[in-house]
Amino acid sequence: MTAKVLIKQEKCTGCRTCEIVCSYHLSRAFQPSISKIQIVWDSERSKMHITMDQCDLCEGEEAPLCVRYCSPKALVYQPAAN
Repeated sequence: MTAKVLIKQEKCTGCRTCEIVCSYHLSRAFQPSISKIQIVWDSERSKMHITMDQCDLCEGEEAPLCVRYCSPKALVYQPAAN
């Protein structure tokens, strides 16, 4: 099994910290628009929705930064199984 980030949609508060730290990892600048993780308000369901696209799991870091800095624990790192 490969490593991945598990998403617990119901815990997301929409703070967007994950977007900010992801963009910093990618460009060393705070540009949420280039983040590989996006937080979108789903008005039909009245809740936040998290999407990830082409995540590199913060290569070079011990764990993905989005997981490390997600205070409500909506993101959980699952390391690769041996």
